Amino acid sequence: MARRDAPELSLRACVDVVLEHALQAVPGADGAAITASAPHGRYRTLGESGLYAVAFCEEQYRIGEGPVLSALERGTVVVPDLVDDGRWPAAGGALVAAGVRSVLCVRLETLEDGELGVLSLVAARPGAVTAADVPGARLTRLLVTTTLSALRTHEQVAQLEQAVRSNRDIGVAMGIVMAHRRVRRDEAFELLRAASQRSHRKLVDVADDVIRTGVLE
Repeated sequence: MARRDAPELSLRACVDVVLEHALQAVPGADGAAITASAPHGRYRTLGESGLYAVAFCEEQYRIGEGPVLSALERGTVVVPDLVDDGRWPAAGGALVAAGVRSVLCVRLETLEDGELGVLSLVAARPGAVTAADVPGARLTRLLVTTTLSALRTHEQVAQLEQAVRSNRDIGVAMGIVMAHRRVRRDEAFELLRAASQRSHRKLVDVADDVIRTGVLE
């Protein structure tokens, strides 16, 4: 099977596309970030763009409260001005000190391996991000689902292509061993497998050597 010339996709590339779209959809925002939440309260930032996004996420992970963590439970959190919002006494002050005043957080669909996610949009000015921006953020949530689905499909196709190439190469190497050693197909496979075990290398790597050199060491 010929390898298709396709652009390289990665989770980070997909996240960057989403964050760029988010900042366009919510023009009042100065920064955006995506948080993933694994079981047992472990959080990680998949990507960030613009101002304040890194500090906004990291302070909440450290303190254990804040708009991101609330959005994981409630779905959508809007904060026109953190100075006037008393829901997160510890995190609120830390976020204001980091330069964040208004916040919009929207829970995402499941990302990968059962993780939930949150798209956060933050601004330095109070009232720069409001409930009026929720529709734009929710459209971005749809883009997250679409791009991550494309990533998974790309990875599945790449894995399938790799498996086909590996099986093909092993088959070619078996043919070479059969011709040189005058053995049956099953015996050729056992010889390749034994060489793989002796050298502590993958079977496909041994097969590549046989194809390249024409002999099984």
